[in-house]
Amino acid sequence: MSCWWVVRNASTGKTSVVSGTCNSTFTSSAGDVIGGPYTSKAAAQSGGANSPGATVTQSGGCGPQAVYTALLAAGFSTVQAVGAMANAIAESTLNPEARAVDSNGYYSDGLWQFNEETYPDASSLVTGNCASDITNQVGYLKAHVSGQALAGSTGAEVAGNFASNFERCQGCQQGSTAANGWSTRVANASTVQGWLTSGNWPTSSAGISGSGGGSGGTVTTSYAAGTCAVPLTLPLVGSVCVISKSQARGVIGALLIGAGAVPAVVGLLILLAAGLGGTGVGRAAGQAVAAGTPAGRLLRPLNVSNDRSQPPVLPAT
Repeated sequence: MSCWWVVRNASTGKTSVVSGTCNSTFTSSAGDVIGGPYTSKAAAQSGGANSPGATVTQSGGCGPQAVYTALLAAGFSTVQAVGAMANAIAESTLNPEARAVDSNGYYSDGLWQFNEETYPDASSLVTGNCASDITNQVGYLKAHVSGQALAGSTGAEVAGNFASNFERCQGCQQGSTAANGWSTRVANASTVQGWLTSGNWPTSSAGISGSGGGSGGTVTTSYAAGTCAVPLTLPLVGSVCVISKSQARGVIGALLIGAGAVPAVVGLLILLAAGLGGTGVGRAAGQAVAAGTPAGRLLRPLNVSNDRSQPPVLPAT
């Protein structure tokens, strides 16, 4: 028994329908396999190509197959299209009209939920014309995603790399099993591959599981809550930790070794003791006072307290 496959010539962008063996490892000299196996030539033509030899163009529909077709037309490979769609399921349930306020207070838009803090012009991607919006959103994605985010030899590998290197959502770090995070997106690739292999595409985003409102292209903090002494937010990078609380304690200890460092560390000790009184860093400052170090003797008149509710009391003048 022979099956029918849709292949795409990488040089010309043309698709064609060819017959071949019915196995998942089928390859064709005519181009890259982008659809199949199908049980008939007619099914292959309707399910994977506009017509034999036609250029891959955006179909008039708004469902998952239209998104896949648009991705191929934009120059994404088959596995890249599968990986990108696997993430779009998690971000928007493959709804090009999805628009929601994200956790940072900005709207996120479209299939990949481009956040308007990072992408100020993303609001123009959702107009209510779903066919046009799919084309524009795929083009927008093409202009902003590259490198490791598209790496991988399978749709699942691309889905994981896309999540951790482009979406960078809470739970998108490699190996994460958080709800709707990295592992979910990798698993979504099997769903998309199933549509592609069977030719049985959903006709709309209705019923596709996902969060329906993610934070595409935005970032989260790169450190665990409560561990950072000096956080800093950088554009396109997000919240990073300049110095952790454990590092701050080490710095304090090193500076206290020499009496010559006293003037430089006094201010830091005061701030840390007052602002982080109940933490390990605050206790380090308090211990410096109790230990009778040079810096501690200077701090003692200031009555530094480990009680965060009590401000430092300055000596009377």
